[in-house]
This record gives sequence, C-alpha cells and structure tokens, in this order.
Amino acid sequence: MSDLLGAIMGQLTQQNTLSAISNKVGSDTNTTTKALQYAVPVLLGALANKTSNRSGAASLSNALSKDHDGSILTDILGAVSGSANSGVGAGILKHVLGSNRNSVQQQLSSQTGMDASGMGQILEIAAPILMGVLGQQKRQNNLSENALSSLLGGAKQQAADAPFGPSMDMLGALLGGGGRSRKSGLMGAGMSILKGILKNR
Repeated sequence: MSDLLGAIMGQLTQQNTLSAISNKVGSDTNTTTKALQYAVPVLLGALANKTSNRSGAASLSNALSKDHDGSILTDILGAVSGSANSGVGAGILKHVLGSNRNSVQQQLSSQTGMDASGMGQILEIAAPILMGVLGQQKRQNNLSENALSSLLGGAKQQAADAPFGPSMDMLGALLGGGGRSRKSGLMGAGMSILKGILKNR
C-alpha cells in the first residue's frame, strides 16, 4: 500500500498542478506549497479522528465507494481549474470541519502568509484530491472500514513526524501525544480552535 500523505502531496505539488493552484488562488508557488503542507495534514488528522469509530469509518467507506473512486486523479488540472470542484470541496469541508471552517482558515492563514480567502480555496482544492487518493487506495487494495481507519491513523502520525516545514510543528502540537513533531514552538494563540477539531471529533 502506498504512502498516503506522500501520494496526496505528490498529486498536488506536481509542477503544472502547483502552478495552476497558485494561479487560481493568486499566490506564488512557494506560499502555495507551504499552504498545502498545512492544509493536507490538518485534513488528514480531522478525517483520522472522524473514522476512529465504526460509524465514522463506515460513512467514509460509503462516500468513497459512491463519490470518490479516484477518477478525479486522471485530470488533476481540470479538477483544479473547474468551478465544480470547489463545490465538491466545500461539501467535504462542511463534513470534516463543520462550523469551524472559517476559524481553521484564519489559523492556517496566520501560519502560512496566505490570506484567509486563498487558504479557503486551498482547502477546497485539496479536499477532493485527498478523497480521490484515498478512494483509489481503497479500490486498488480492497480496503475494509477498519483498514481505512488504520490507514488514516498512520497518515496522521506520519504527518506529525514529516520533516517538511513548520506545518508539522503545528500538527504535532495539535495532536498532542498522538504525534510529535521534529520541531517545536508554533502553539500560538487560537490554536485551541484547531485542537478541538482534531481531537475527539
């Protein structure tokens, strides 16, 4: 089974894809990369906690089978530039982040230097790609609900340990003992909002 975090970031940071995302959000590629390095681990962490119980894992498994089989990955550039994808992304974020979405955007914006509106677009773009990669792995490896939960739990820990930037510091702080970062020091004011999303959702 492939590395989930690496597979998602690989899809989003291919040169042409990264340029398209940057153009869409009106940012440079360095800031966009940093924003993705924050957004993807936060989404993975939130999904991991949502699937830590049987009903959450079953709900995700059904959603992947019905709507996220990985076909989005055949045309990443189209998914990034298409307006329909933002609607799909918004729906995923509503399920994963709920009413805290705006607060999450503000917190991620403060860490990445991207404005909150652009950060919202990054989350909307990343969410369907993440689900597509997860759906592809489910289909290719015939993953059960328990296996999906285990895969996401491992990705959550991997994200906390990954060495590529301050987003990992923040994630490590948010996940507490569940995942320690290799760096430290980004527990700024307002982190409790994100902590509430990533713990015991």
